[in-house]
Amino acid sequence: MDHIISQEAMSFNSSSSLTYPFDFPQVLARLKTFVLSEAFIHVLIARHRPESNGIAERFVRTLKEWLASKSWQTEQALAALLQSFVDEYNDRPHQGLPLPGLSPNEFAKRIWLL
Repeated sequence: MDHIISQEAMSFNSSSSLTYPFDFPQVLARLKTFVLSEAFIHVLIARHRPESNGIAERFVRTLKEWLASKSWQTEQALAALLQSFVDEYNDRPHQGLPLPGLSPNEFAKRIWLL
């Protein structure tokens, strides 16, 4: 695994053939296929308590702050920006990992070497 957040996860979006209101069975089927292909781990958290999911909340905040300083005109430009964010995000130290001070990439390398 090269990235904690994969490029496929960042680029997942609904099909352009979907209309509003969404075709929910089709959306759910595509989401199920996507989730199974990424081997997600289901983690239960307390409802209505964002502080109990601090790592995810911090990621969203960091992404929003980063995107606020960027501009793009096309979907391809946004995809390129998001990929550069993923690369940058996974190469800097994170406090939420079991071994503090490591980047997600370094942490993943050490785990795979065990």
